[in-house]
Amino acid sequence: MAAESGRSYDSVVISVGSLVSSLKVELKNAPLSMPPSHCIFKTPSILFRHKENSFLPNCFSIGPMHHGKENLVAAEKIKTKYLKGLLWRIITNREQTFSEEAIEIEEQKLFTDWVNAVKLVEKQASACYAGHDYAAELGDEFVKTMVLDAVFIIELFRMDAGEITKEEDDPIFSMACMLQFLHHDLILLENQIPWLVLEILFDKTALPFESKSLIELVLGFFANMFTTHPLKIKKWLFTYQDIKHVLDLLRLSLVLPSEEIKNNHNLDGNRSVRSQGSKKQV
Repeated sequence: MAAESGRSYDSVVISVGSLVSSLKVELKNAPLSMPPSHCIFKTPSILFRHKENSFLPNCFSIGPMHHGKENLVAAEKIKTKYLKGLLWRIITNREQTFSEEAIEIEEQKLFTDWVNAVKLVEKQASACYAGHDYAAELGDEFVKTMVLDAVFIIELFRMDAGEITKEEDDPIFSMACMLQFLHHDLILLENQIPWLVLEILFDKTALPFESKSLIELVLGFFANMFTTHPLKIKKWLFTYQDIKHVLDLLRLSLVLPSEEIKNNHNLDGNRSVRSQGSKKQV
């Protein structure tokens, strides 16, 4: 019968055995779970294909995923300007007076310190990005991007909150569309940098006269984006939260108040039950 059909049972057995072996190798090499460090992802294709532009930055690349794209290169000049302004502000707020040459030396020292600080968490920061090891792929360019983008974001939030003075010719605050672009670009999942990088550079660049925390600055910048009546920022709600990035903080700012209200409601209910029980005993 086998001869009539022209098939060989031996070849079938060999093919199945080969398939089983191949599957065993794939199962062995396949990761059973996603690394817990991953918190910045590419937009799922099922979302991306419906309205591509909604998930791409308009003007500003933040982090390595869109870094260097032709339509976003122009905004890099603004980032450099913010970095230069921060270096100047820190140096000129010191008691001593510096010559132009000394200022350049101090700027180099400050920038080197910030780069070294981010370099210490380079692998940890790179591990936040799913699908790529940007630290290995980009080398020093990855650390440079982290520093430049983090400083830009921090300075932007400081200016918006009135912690530092805006320059009259600042294109972001003198052109209405720029802030709209930023509100969009800064909440894209592909356009994030790790919170630990922001925290490190915020702490290293804060001056004594500044009063607001990084969390307050971020939430203040987006205060009117989700509601016309922003709630008072309760910093203590975020004390034990493992914040991943700016977008994650915004998510927590919506979730945590609801949980607090729910917990308070449950607490009031328990008190009421206990009170009624005490009255019955009396």
